[in-house]
Amino acid sequence: MPEISVRGLEMPESPIRKLAPLAAAAKNRGIKVYHLNIGQPDLPTPQCGLDALKTVDRKVLEYSPSQGNLTYRQKLVNYYKKYDINVTADDIIITSGGSEAVLFAFMSCLNPGDEIIVPEPAYANYMAFAISAGAKIRTIATTIEEGFSLPKVEKFEELINEHEIMQRAYAQANELIEQATAQAQAILDNATEEANSIRYGAMQYTDDMLAKLQYIIEHSIKDNKEKYDSLLSGLENVLSVVNNNRNELSGIEEGETEETVQNNSEDSDSTDTDNNE
Repeated sequence: MPEISVRGLEMPESPIRKLAPLAAAAKNRGIKVYHLNIGQPDLPTPQCGLDALKTVDRKVLEYSPSQGNLTYRQKLVNYYKKYDINVTADDIIITSGGSEAVLFAFMSCLNPGDEIIVPEPAYANYMAFAISAGAKIRTIATTIEEGFSLPKVEKFEELINEHEIMQRAYAQANELIEQATAQAQAILDNATEEANSIRYGAMQYTDDMLAKLQYIIEHSIKDNKEKYDSLLSGLENVLSVVNNNRNELSGIEEGETEETVQNNSEDSDSTDTDNNE
């Protein structure tokens, strides 16, 4: 189910749409209603315009140029020139009504957060157009005693000064926030750098200790291997001497086996027996 946007929820209800049914009901009860809301023209339409509409011989009423017909815009240039407003036809865009023109102006000139001073009573849709542009309406009241004329300039200046004070306050607050953010980031960066430095130092220290331990173990292995080899060589020499001594003690000459010695001993015993007989 689609949901209404935040902008849509912020849009005020149209007071005209609220009043219109009430006015219609009042008319049905025979009450005279004075319409002060719709902005209908109360001047007669120029006859030349009505006559031109009657004599239109075009079969298709196609879309006009999006910026408006050039001839009409050129006529408007001359109209504004009478009031010392110098524009060209390219500076003018024709809209289908005042609401469209106001909305275009708001969307083109306003930024989110901007404020607009509007005298009241005012066109009800100004508020909705301002919300569409992300702006705010600041109202300044007019009175029937003064004929609903524009308030004095001082009244506008009060709102402008108040707005400027708020803007300066916002600017100072934003500056403080930016400074605090920068300081916090600097502290974080320094802490990170120090932590990395400690980490690298610990790693370097550990690596140095391991390198020394590696050196000791390697040289210990080398030295002990040399001593072990020397010990084995010495033991082998001693073993050879022991074997030779045993052989000599047993009467085994070098190169003779024990079986040969045994046979020689038996032959000697036999000869001695014969001689005795």
